[in-house]
Amino acid sequence: MNDKEQEDKEKENIMYLIDEKPWRAITKFSIPLFLGTLIQQIYSISDAVIAGRFIGKDALAAVGVNAPLIQIAISLFFGISIGANILISQNFGAKNKQIISKIIDTFMISLYIASFIFIGLVLIFARPIHEYILHTPPDVIEGSLIYIRTLMFGALSLFAYNGLAAILRAVGDSRRPLIILIVSNIINIIFSILFVTVLKFGIAGIALATAVSQTISFIIGIIYINTRSKIIRLHFFKSEFDIKMLKNVISVGLPVGIQGTFVSVGMFVFQYFINSFGSIVVAGYSIAIRIEFIISSLASDTAQHCYVDQTAGSCSYLLCQCFKSVTHAHTHIHTSHGIVCCVCKYFLLLTQLMLRRFKSFHILHKLSMDTRCGSRARHCIGFSKGAHA
Repeated sequence: MNDKEQEDKEKENIMYLIDEKPWRAITKFSIPLFLGTLIQQIYSISDAVIAGRFIGKDALAAVGVNAPLIQIAISLFFGISIGANILISQNFGAKNKQIISKIIDTFMISLYIASFIFIGLVLIFARPIHEYILHTPPDVIEGSLIYIRTLMFGALSLFAYNGLAAILRAVGDSRRPLIILIVSNIINIIFSILFVTVLKFGIAGIALATAVSQTISFIIGIIYINTRSKIIRLHFFKSEFDIKMLKNVISVGLPVGIQGTFVSVGMFVFQYFINSFGSIVVAGYSIAIRIEFIISSLASDTAQHCYVDQTAGSCSYLLCQCFKSVTHAHTHIHTSHGIVCCVCKYFLLLTQLMLRRFKSFHILHKLSMDTRCGSRARHCIGFSKGAHA
């Protein structure tokens, strides 16, 4: 690789992960991912904190009761994004720029269509879901409907931004999505406080602030990709949709999405039983599930599979190095999971400090700690299975 190519790569923030030793490439790529995952979870935590501190327990419960529904959608869209990420990584490793462009166009068009379908279904069936499936408490149901319907204004931007982030990570750029997330999260907190405490929008203000911040993050992502990157582009008027490519993306990503959806459906059923105890228990569970989301989301293998996929894509001319690099990558996968387990164990000690930021602390603390004990046991089992898979 000459100096000109190296300079262009550094300017664009892209990284051929296979150009470095496995442990170094995975570590450099993983740190922004790790921080980004934490910051992403602050979105939901900040919503819950502001709802609990400035509105009340019913608002906190209304925000939390929608978590399973949102999580099902995120799991499905995440799975499709993983499919695109894998295919882009492989072709990036093989330096097939034309195929990368076709994958991106097909992926983003399908993402837009699926987002509109999801938004329409939520707007139509939100009330029946809360009344007849989740059995949401009567004193919470109206607030929960206001929250989820207002949040749909930013749903397209949420799913589209996650798609952009998957594309950037596929070409080795994990730092830029982190920067965008930080900016978006700051905007979300500022607007949430403004809409709730100053403009008195109530629970709609929390959802509206999230929608605005997600839209801004999507716009920033589009501007960056179309102005700074030479390898990836978003074509709005000359997009090339390939049904065969879509089948490839779905065939790779759908199993991941279905796996996550099964977990989310379990949360859906669990939320049904939680709702039968009333709004105060729903509020306590809302706190616990957000802490659990932080812990569970830390066990991400995005860096590892990006490395393996780029290596697999380059094996047409690096066959010997491919086998050696993939072997090293799998070694570091198990090492990183061990580190994550240790971090999660000590992270749980911060729970009580976080809970003090909510109103009705003494009541909610006991409820959320009891719920978290069950969550901790469930995730210990999950980590154990993942480490030996």
